Amino acid sequence: MFNYCKSAYLKHKEIISYLFFGGLTTLVYYGVYYVFSWKIGFSAWLSGVFAWVAAVAFAYITNKIWVFESKKTDKKTVTRELISFIVARLISLGMSTVILFIFIDWFGYDTTIQEFIVLTAANIVVIIFNYFASKYFIFK
Repeated sequence: MFNYCKSAYLKHKEIISYLFFGGLTTLVYYGVYYVFSWKIGFSAWLSGVFAWVAAVAFAYITNKIWVFESKKTDKKTVTRELISFIVARLISLGMSTVILFIFIDWFGYDTTIQEFIVLTAANIVVIIFNYFASKYFIFK
């Protein structure tokens, strides 16, 4: 059984690592969103922006080092990866912000459970987009 699990992990290491660190990134996002939205009282879309910044910083480091194992550290490669990463995340920020604005600020889905459902749906869309952007364009 151990050998089967080890073999399965090694075969799917990248996706398993991406999902693991994506989960941690989502926790960072939710934690920051919670503080700014529910504790400080900022709007959903602005709280989402602050949460996004914190999550992107965390995601860049974990994706580069552990998920896609980008070993290149020369200035040109790091600059290209970082700019590409930020551009892809800006696209996903736009996607997430639009979803939050439409469902929470516009349609009024503003109870705690409704916000959680909208945040979760937005994050699923963003995670899928970010994986493919990272795998095929950023850390190729």
